[in-house]
Amino acid sequence: APASPVLRKNEVVFSSGFGIEMSPFQGPPNERNNKLWENLYNFGITRISTEEARPMANKTLPIPGDKGGYFVQLSVFHLLHCLNMVRRGLYGEVDMSNIDDSLGIEHLDHCIDHIRQGIMCSSDVAPLTFARQSMDEKPKAVAEVLHSCRDFSAVQRWALQRQIPSQVDFETVVTDDPLGWGSYQYSPGV
Repeated sequence: APASPVLRKNEVVFSSGFGIEMSPFQGPPNERNNKLWENLYNFGITRISTEEARPMANKTLPIPGDKGGYFVQLSVFHLLHCLNMVRRGLYGEVDMSNIDDSLGIEHLDHCIDHIRQGIMCSSDVAPLTFARQSMDEKPKAVAEVLHSCRDFSAVQRWALQRQIPSQVDFETVVTDDPLGWGSYQYSPGV
């Protein structure tokens, strides 16, 4: 993967997400937490070079007017977009009755399954420990344990440094790109 060189391990203790441990990303959608969510992933598409594109398992389109540049979006940012869509749907910000709506039930269903696949692919094996709850002495899983994570900030910086301007031409078919991928087409389910 083109971003592999920036991957570094980061030891992180997750918060429980309950009571005083709630993160600023939690709660009903509002201006503050919506902005926090969007800042995680909403900075467009990333440019990679011919040298980075060549060894990829999948083809991608060349960028019109950028000899040797190719479009990619890192999966982590798509997964975060999807999780934000599910969050918004949970709080009623998504019109579930309009299947044709890009924010409707079909989009949410896609997002839920994409998140499932991403979690299974990552397979975080950090052991959740058990402790007795102080209020009733019943055993409970403890979520606040050490996880070995990838350094998200480093991945985000890598993508931001290669951000493609939002006004880029997506319509032009590039016919003279170095890898010959200009007319690459994808047919879902085929």
